[in-house]
Amino acid sequence: MKLKTFFRFMFISLSLLVFFLFGCNNATTTEIPTTEPNATTIITTTIAITTQTQTTATTTTTSTTEKYLTNVEIDETSLEDYYDIALFDITDLYLYLTFSDDSFERIPVNGEMLSSGDNDLLSQAGIHTITINYQEFSIEVTLDLRDMRLFQVVF
Repeated sequence: MKLKTFFRFMFISLSLLVFFLFGCNNATTTEIPTTEPNATTIITTTIAITTQTQTTATTTTTSTTEKYLTNVEIDETSLEDYYDIALFDITDLYLYLTFSDDSFERIPVNGEMLSSGDNDLLSQAGIHTITINYQEFSIEVTLDLRDMRLFQVVF
């Protein structure tokens, strides 16, 4: 009777071992979708489990998102009450860029951010409202450009 129980125990043990070794060779990959815009970066982690006769690999994939621009504002400290048209340079004005991760960046305005009509206004004396375009954002700024040569008094 004891011998019969021993063989039954050995049979069940071997069956479980065979089931484990042949059943664990199916690798599973799961991708986690994201709803954030501009999700392009994929990080892949692989974990390997090795037994005496069989190697099983499990792969986990996680998506991360890139930061994206959420707001553009003019840096008010870069604005003057008026500008001498002979000395005015559009790159003296700055924009604050705000990103989705709450980080900021300060960049100078350049002529490519203006329409050709607004660029032409920068060479004329007067009070002009120009539109600064950066990616999908637009900002209107009023500039007072003065020809200071007209205000010089000669004795």
